[in-house]
Amino acid sequence: MHYIFKQSELFKRIVSALIMLGIGGYVLFIGGGVFIFFLWLLTLLMAYETQCLIREKHYSSVFLAYALGSIIAISTVIFFYDEIVLGIGIVFIVWLGFVLYKWKQKKLWFEFLSLLLISAFLSSFIVIRLDTENGFYKSVFLFFIVMGMDVFAYFGGKLWGRKKLAPHISPGKTWNGLFVGIVGANLLSIPFGLYFNVIDLGFMTIIFITVMAILAQMFDLLESGLKRYANKKDSGHIIPGHGGILDRLDGVMGVFIIAGILQITNVLSLYLWN
Repeated sequence: MHYIFKQSELFKRIVSALIMLGIGGYVLFIGGGVFIFFLWLLTLLMAYETQCLIREKHYSSVFLAYALGSIIAISTVIFFYDEIVLGIGIVFIVWLGFVLYKWKQKKLWFEFLSLLLISAFLSSFIVIRLDTENGFYKSVFLFFIVMGMDVFAYFGGKLWGRKKLAPHISPGKTWNGLFVGIVGANLLSIPFGLYFNVIDLGFMTIIFITVMAILAQMFDLLESGLKRYANKKDSGHIIPGHGGILDRLDGVMGVFIIAGILQITNVLSLYLWN
């Protein structure tokens, strides 16, 4: 009976993953307003899941401020094409919600910082996808870094994992898994980047992928720590077999935030992108 249950769970995970890849890949490929609207819905769900983890009630003035601020900021970037305004607009509105909130409330900083990271993810993803040449392939390249890290780290940890990476936060992660994941991130993303002429193979490319892979693992641990703090296994239940949106996009969020900042400051154009 237990074996049948495990098999059904695996089937659900596979089917859910294929559906997510199909819908997400199609929306990412289309770009434009469809992509922005879909991404906004995802980040809104991420913000909601954060609320559920941090506090008992599922909304607050900070959450409502994020919802309103993200709409205003997205409208601004659509009409004025200024990614800096987008980021500043979201952060400002979230800060406004923070100021209006009750200062004596516990868990306030957890809530604010998590929504600030989600806001940064929203603006950074839009910058990478819409405001760069070959934005679709560059976005997929970044996704491949995270996928390579996750998949190879999992199997590396299962096969050779000995020393735990962060036993009190995520007991399943190991140092060996981390190192194998870094190798996997390079093996998966570099061929894609070279084939679609997104990157050149060089020292800076390997350094960038390695740092982004480590960052993806750090954000994974950050989300695991938040779940452990809330005494919950998953951030949500919206994806059958996978949990919540945060569970699937924690590493992606970290990679796109830093990549977006590096893109805005032209670092990626100088040292990574073709």
